[in-house]
Amino acid sequence: GPQPGPPPPGQPWAPGPQTGPPKSGGMPGWAKALLIIIGIFVVLGVLVGGCALVFVSRASNALNDTFGTAKVSDYDVTLSDCSLDGSSPSAEGTLTNTSKKRQGFQVEVEFFDGKKTLLGTGTDFVGAIDVGTSATWSASAFETTQAAQIECQVARVSYSFLDR
Repeated sequence: GPQPGPPPPGQPWAPGPQTGPPKSGGMPGWAKALLIIIGIFVVLGVLVGGCALVFVSRASNALNDTFGTAKVSDYDVTLSDCSLDGSSPSAEGTLTNTSKKRQGFQVEVEFFDGKKTLLGTGTDFVGAIDVGTSATWSASAFETTQAAQIECQVARVSYSFLDR
């Protein structure tokens, strides 16, 4: 057949129809859709994970305010009596709620003999008391002693949800 010649004057040359395999258009459509779906799941995972982290942090703070060691600024504790009740060490005192809300407390006392040897511990729960209110506490050790002299020390004050 006749061979194509040069283009007529004044017109640019244009190639004829192409033959051979079609050009690849990059990745297939299903692969693009899969990448988009994975991207959406990653973004949702980050958002849900962030929300869960905030929730866990707030729940942890709420638990610490219910069960954890009390902040020193939330209470004022005094020890007014440290004595032997028969052969059992006992202690009494008062606790004032200086926190910003109605709160219960747990007072833990350690009992020592004259040589600073730990004889035992005792605990009392102070029911939920209003801000600025004081309540008495009394703690005794289960252990008995033959010590002639004892010393008492408030070892720890914790938050308590218990109410008398």
